[in-house]
Amino acid sequence: MSETSKSPNPAAVTGEDFPEIRWHGNWIWCEPPEMPRFGPGMPVASLKPLTEQHALFRKTFTLAEVPERVPARITADSRYLLYCNGREVFRGPVRIQPRRMFYDLFDLAPYLQAGENVLAIYAKFYGIAKSFWMPAPGGFGRGHGPQMVFEANLGTEWLVSDASWKSHKSPAWDEDWRAGAHMGFMDEGIPLEVFDARKFPFGWEQPGFDDTAWGNASLMTGFSFTARMAPQPPTEPYGPLYPRPIGKLGGERLLPAAASVQMLDGQVDLQVGDPVKRLYESLNLNAAGDPVVASLPVNVKVSAHQTARITLDMGRVVMGQVQFSVQAPAGAILDFSYTEDPLRPPRG
Repeated sequence: MSETSKSPNPAAVTGEDFPEIRWHGNWIWCEPPEMPRFGPGMPVASLKPLTEQHALFRKTFTLAEVPERVPARITADSRYLLYCNGREVFRGPVRIQPRRMFYDLFDLAPYLQAGENVLAIYAKFYGIAKSFWMPAPGGFGRGHGPQMVFEANLGTEWLVSDASWKSHKSPAWDEDWRAGAHMGFMDEGIPLEVFDARKFPFGWEQPGFDDTAWGNASLMTGFSFTARMAPQPPTEPYGPLYPRPIGKLGGERLLPAAASVQMLDGQVDLQVGDPVKRLYESLNLNAAGDPVVASLPVNVKVSAHQTARITLDMGRVVMGQVQFSVQAPAGAILDFSYTEDPLRPPRG
């Protein structure tokens, strides 16, 4: 169907677009699952401890024309961010527990084009149990590791996650700091990250990115004496997957209501990997002057042996994803923290 003949208001995608409980898409990850190693007597799983992992996936495909509707669904253990032709499509899933996992539904058609198209997915596995996530019960290579699954109905064929997708396990996130974290208990409820942008492939989600050096994704099969461990849901340890029970979060993009810059004497020890400890060290630096009101975009010139503290005030209680656009020289280190400062009436 051509662009001009499309229906102006195609029907919304719902769970009825996927009447079959069995998925066409496969659970995949950027490396194969670890299988059990057998000892004397009964088999004993010898799996490595769970760790946080990050993976990037890409799938390039060609369409002669864009269908009017392309019902699609996706989920991941633990989180994902989906792009199509460089545009963000969806992120999720909603908070889940391993025996009741939800998937997200949407129409992929508005993001597609005639000719070459690219799907790009960032997927994250938390690894460590947190207040908002718990690992699935072990399934010998399934549940004790990360995975994602995707499928879209193109009308005459299905576009699905499988071993043809290109994949890359990103080393940009540093986990070594956790071993010496002095306030490790905070990581149980607050997701802390140390990210090195120099190790991250710039433009990986865009069409034209060269992914020829990437490997192929692995189908996440598993091993079990009693349960079905095929790569398509439903399968152990998650069982059937359920449609998202709430709508996609939306809203307007908000800019800070106020910004200020304060220069500090000295620098934080760059060898400190723990982001919490590094933040507290910065709070102990002496101020080189009073905070100065700044306009957006904020421009700061930091001299040697100095640190700049930039405060962005949204002006009211807000909720959503935070986005930063930063231009800085190579080697710049940015520490972000979030605080709630109750508004106080003037003292009389």
